[in-house]
Amino acid sequence: MKALGLIMMSLLFFTGKLSSQDMSTARSTITIKIEDIKQSYTPSDHKIIKIVLENRNDTAVFLNLERSRYSDYKLFRFELKRDGIEVQKTSFHLALIGEDSDPEVPESTGRMIWKLAPREISRIAINLDRLFDLSVPGNYSLSVKIPANLDLKNDLYSNPVQFQVLP
Repeated sequence: MKALGLIMMSLLFFTGKLSSQDMSTARSTITIKIEDIKQSYTPSDHKIIKIVLENRNDTAVFLNLERSRYSDYKLFRFELKRDGIEVQKTSFHLALIGEDSDPEVPESTGRMIWKLAPREISRIAINLDRLFDLSVPGNYSLSVKIPANLDLKNDLYSNPVQFQVLP
């Protein structure tokens, strides 16, 4: 059924009844996933993950970012739960999303456009310890989102991943 819908949209596009803008919103040109996450950590382990962005399109995709020292963190929104309950964000994380201030997070110096070239894959390392209090043992679930942004017409969500923090 899904294949039939894509065939119909392609026919409409090539006959001029559907614009390229409509085609770009009909299918996702970017994928996001979380990699390099271990199954378990101790509270003292560094919990560094990689977020992988892949442009599956034959044209570049442009994203609007705040120009700052931590632009890579500011592109994403992180959701972390421990045993089903939202985990407390650090002051660094709250400052990144504009809900608090932290001297380590300087003010934005404007906006910039980030280009993800056709078929490009970008890997961004993120230190979860900077974003969340991960000192409490338990079962954690993490997902990442990129809010709708320039060429990205809808919010984009990663695969959810699970890990444990051991006592």
